[in-house]
Amino acid sequence: DGKMPNAVSSAPYTKEYEGVDSICCQKDAFTEGDKVVLLDDLIATGGTLCAGIELVKSFKAQVVECGCLIEIKALKGKERCLKAGATAVWGFISDDLMTTAGMMSENYVDDGKP
Repeated sequence: DGKMPNAVSSAPYTKEYEGVDSICCQKDAFTEGDKVVLLDDLIATGGTLCAGIELVKSFKAQVVECGCLIEIKALKGKERCLKAGATAVWGFISDDLMTTAGMMSENYVDDGKP
């Protein structure tokens, strides 16, 4: 009914392709000692989750786990999140398509058939 949103805290991060954005939450979202699980749809470079980790830490709360639907392993976002303070990082689907092991053979021909 015409009320303004509560004050927010934010943490900036660099986008995967270009530019800077920020992740925000209400200033009373966490209290000291809270244990937090962060979820994202995709982890590529880890920028969004790392910003989330820093934001949670600014409240003196602890990120105990990070999860995502898809992890692009070649971009090493998981390692970046672990260095930022996540205890565990998991992906429901881990994508090796951008690594040598996941590359098509030199003789592969796409015939258009599924």
